[in-house]
Amino acid sequence: MEDDVSRGAEAGTVPRPKNYSYGCGACRLGRLAHLHLGADGGDQWEIHVDTFDELTLSPDVVSDITEMWHAFVQNFDTEQAAGEAVFSSIFDAAPSLQSLFHGPRAVQAQKFVLSVGNIISHLDHPAALKVEVETLGFVHLSVDITIPRIALFRDAILDLFETELADSFTPSARDGWGRLLSYVGGSQIWVRTHFSTRLKVLQESWKAANNRDNPQISDAERQKMLKLSKNQKKNDVDIDAEVASTDSPDSSESSFSGNTGHTALGPAHSTKVVGDRRRCGNCLGTLLNCCKCCSFGKEANKEKQDDGRKVSKDNKPKDTKPGKSQLQATDVPRTFTEMFQWNCAVMGLSGRKWMQEILGSFTAMVEHIADMRRLQQECNIVSIRIAKVTAAGVNWVNLSEFKSCMLAALRSLLPTAWDTSHEVAWNWLWDNIETILKKTMGKPLVWEQSLQGMFAALSDEQLFNYRVNLYEKFFAAVPAGQDYFKQSNTRLHFIAESATNLSLKLLQDPWRMVDDVSALGLRHVGYGIPTEMFGPFTEAAVEALRGYVSDALVLEAFNWSLSIISQMLVHTVTEGSTIVMKAINNNSVSQLVKAVSCAPRGERSNWVLIVKVGTQDISPLRWAIASGSLSAAKAIIEDLLAIRADRERYYYGVDDLFQRHPDIVKILCTEAPMLLPTLLEGLIWRSRTVNQGVRRVNYYVKNLIVGSDGVFAGALPALVGIRDPKIISHVAVDLVANLLWSGIVMHEFITSKMWFIFSLVILMVSQTLLPEYRTSFEVRVVTFAFRVMTYLLTLLRLLVQHSRDIFLAYYRKQTVRILRIPFPKYLTQSYDLASFLLLICLILMWANEPFIWCYAAPDWPTEYCLTFEEGGFVYSVFAMCAVGLHWGLMADLAVFSTGLSAFVLVCVHVGSEIGRFMFALMFLLTAFASAITVLEHHYEDMKTVGDSLIALTGITLRLYEDDYRDLQNDPLLLTAVFCFVTASAILLLNLLIAQLNCSYVYIYQNMLGYAKLKRSSVSVQTLAYIKMERWSRFVATLGLDVPLEFNEGDVGMAGGISVFEPQSLSIVATDRILRFGGSCSPDLEWPADTSKTGMDADEEQLETLEHLLHTTLHHLRKSKKGGDSGFNTSSQASQATGESKGYSGFSGVSGVSGVGSSD
Repeated sequence: MEDDVSRGAEAGTVPRPKNYSYGCGACRLGRLAHLHLGADGGDQWEIHVDTFDELTLSPDVVSDITEMWHAFVQNFDTEQAAGEAVFSSIFDAAPSLQSLFHGPRAVQAQKFVLSVGNIISHLDHPAALKVEVETLGFVHLSVDITIPRIALFRDAILDLFETELADSFTPSARDGWGRLLSYVGGSQIWVRTHFSTRLKVLQESWKAANNRDNPQISDAERQKMLKLSKNQKKNDVDIDAEVASTDSPDSSESSFSGNTGHTALGPAHSTKVVGDRRRCGNCLGTLLNCCKCCSFGKEANKEKQDDGRKVSKDNKPKDTKPGKSQLQATDVPRTFTEMFQWNCAVMGLSGRKWMQEILGSFTAMVEHIADMRRLQQECNIVSIRIAKVTAAGVNWVNLSEFKSCMLAALRSLLPTAWDTSHEVAWNWLWDNIETILKKTMGKPLVWEQSLQGMFAALSDEQLFNYRVNLYEKFFAAVPAGQDYFKQSNTRLHFIAESATNLSLKLLQDPWRMVDDVSALGLRHVGYGIPTEMFGPFTEAAVEALRGYVSDALVLEAFNWSLSIISQMLVHTVTEGSTIVMKAINNNSVSQLVKAVSCAPRGERSNWVLIVKVGTQDISPLRWAIASGSLSAAKAIIEDLLAIRADRERYYYGVDDLFQRHPDIVKILCTEAPMLLPTLLEGLIWRSRTVNQGVRRVNYYVKNLIVGSDGVFAGALPALVGIRDPKIISHVAVDLVANLLWSGIVMHEFITSKMWFIFSLVILMVSQTLLPEYRTSFEVRVVTFAFRVMTYLLTLLRLLVQHSRDIFLAYYRKQTVRILRIPFPKYLTQSYDLASFLLLICLILMWANEPFIWCYAAPDWPTEYCLTFEEGGFVYSVFAMCAVGLHWGLMADLAVFSTGLSAFVLVCVHVGSEIGRFMFALMFLLTAFASAITVLEHHYEDMKTVGDSLIALTGITLRLYEDDYRDLQNDPLLLTAVFCFVTASAILLLNLLIAQLNCSYVYIYQNMLGYAKLKRSSVSVQTLAYIKMERWSRFVATLGLDVPLEFNEGDVGMAGGISVFEPQSLSIVATDRILRFGGSCSPDLEWPADTSKTGMDADEEQLETLEHLLHTTLHHLRKSKKGGDSGFNTSSQASQATGESKGYSGFSGVSGVSGVGSSD
């Protein structure tokens, strides 16, 4: 049997004897293999490795294959689980294959499902299917794929389908899948045979050409280049036909840039070029002169400023000193881009803007030469850019000029490695690029004009109907699309309109649109949109437009532009749809944990913090929070803030988290406050060991104190903004607030309040103490001076402050409407309102100042004169209010003591209850006073409403002197008074006591939290005015860059504050640090965490058991049917097992599944 397999492998096909079987498990070991013969008698499952033609399948077979795949995937919870089932089946057939898969199985499973889905989506288009399969082959060029391995892989998948799909897996579907898998496997071998060497040459040479430390150019060669350049006399050089012609591999000797003589044609041709030293020297000299205008090298600008003096110095012997030569050696270009620019200058092509556009995208073209669709996309974008920068028409662009500079640059950078294989590979690369570019060269400008005319000609009604027809055609072609377009009708029209306008915007501004479309694709990653939706949507848009536009040119332009956008979206979604993003879209914690466990320990943070495609990126954590997947977001934060360690280093993602999201605390405060405790707890490490009743605690709060740019971080202001006393009382936040208060804020706060305290003293002295000695002239002078100081120190300061704040409030439209009148919003704060009222009182005091009104008095300065007798009382009222407000504002100093501040806050909070009581009491007083006034009675103290109010108020406050017996002659009046006393003194007062009790109990639980919140708010306001120098000195005293110890001798990470707390404050049963043995390489995954047990482990075991029972029942049903299709003999089983083990080194799975053999 092994000989048959070997002969089949050599012949390009696998013999399939009647009793031959590729087994996997008991159900597979005895199954008979059947020949699948075509109409011509040939085996349709034959694996062709000598040819690579298109595979044409009937519509029924295509439908069967598609339905079976969707049914198979739906049997599992996720697509990733389906892919893992395939790998399990393959590894059961040949366990030795597991050593060939170096990447995480979860990643491999996702790529497998994605690759199979892409292949199935092109089954009805043979040409597109061939491109897809060819691209898959390029991905797996490094994998050793053989025919027996393909057969084993194919049969393992078919057996798995039979196990999972049972009777629904029809013979037609099995035959179709067999043909498809054989076709894909054979194509992998064909592609590897024809292109592996060529692509390997391109990859290695391109990497070497862009390595600044390229060893191919030795120091001696650089010195030689510089020496030759010194002897040249001419500034320009003529490029002859021999130099410029590099269209064929045989012209390698004609293009050079520095190191000529090392070409692909061997020593004979090299001698030809090196022999002409004069021409080489002239070219190199011109090249170095052009360096000055291109600004290459560190001395370019200096040489440009004094060119004549440099030329005279170049001829002196001292220029040949080693030190000078080493300095000039830095002018030699070391990368492809630099060398290409040099060669452009040498050949007189430096003014070609279109060449710079190709150069800008050339890296992407080289890197994606194995992906024909991506290469075509890059070339199409470049063709649009070329059309935008060229004004002389198509004929002005000569693509062979770029090829000449490209090959010359590569030969110069790779003088020792360049040979015929390099020449053939790079010519083949450029031929592919040039062929694609020439297809659309010159058309984008015409297409842009046609689309502009089309959009201008269509009416709004036509565009509306077009959008309606678009969705009708799309939903008819892809009914599943209705599950993703569930928005309102207006939103759907907005989406269709935006997608339509993109076709024109791409032609108008291709540079900006590439980034915009990439960003749009990343948003679709978060939406979970399948890639197979983009193609039908584009086709539906084009078909819908046909009903309103008959111009073939417009339809061609619209289809071409939308197709490019669709391709860009597909590749962005494909690259961005990581297993982490899929877990977030499902909001599954178990999937997320499983996905992240596949990450290398050095890249684990990046897996959950950034998904980058091109120049755009998206944060999985940010998307989880924005999309409401809070369970996944919590799991990400917990994973980032878990401390893991091996023998060499600690891994802690707090710095990565805040570097990626400096405003993560603000984000959580506004969008997910319930995740704040998770974040804050992750910043704390407590030692499990206790020494003398205390334990070490490390608070890694550097990112809560100082930002990456050295300024005050925005974490504390965000926490103050949500006004949650429990969050602000968290030990980590409390530590930060206390450090800021005691270290820098308290001193600044006292300094800022000194003027206020001084002004209060002056006001008290001038209003309460000195007026008692007004008879003395000296006292009156001092009183006048103090009042002048009050107006200067307090009035002017408050006037400037509130004038500025009011102007900014109206300028920034930060207002609130009261009775439809806009007022500055900042006045809604009690402190600011009291300060503003103090300003009003001081202004009125100044307007009624007795010293001013009595200026004409003979004994001036004096407060009393005949002309101002009545104004003195008005002044005293305003002075009383000013003194009261001044003292009320002094309550802000209670923040120095959290206990005193808590008491003040309790009083303020309880005061609201008293306010409600007073409102109810005023209502009763008014009601009963009005009613008693209407009643005819003989009691004189209640004849009017005012007298009744005073009398009832005195009764309520127990200040009324009369006795109830005085009302005995008026029974109705006595009854009314009794009713009032019952309602006010009994009902309202007791209700007030109950309200105060409940309110105090509530506020007492968070009393200290509110006090800390008040102090933190003061800290935030004060830090906004602290100078940067003082702040930097304060941060330096914290020692945040010093690594902290975990236990004695165990030095961990920096960025925290280490303190000791009593043992009784917290219970620590296990250490937070997860320590692992084994290899310490950052490229390895972390071993499985066995410390987490419980519900998740039980559910996973139940799922495994359920799947095992399902498979066993399927086997039992098949065994009851009997016949030859049941179990075979043990000899056949052992034979198949031996053959499976014989396929060592198998890696053909990757050739079909889209899973690489490397990370």
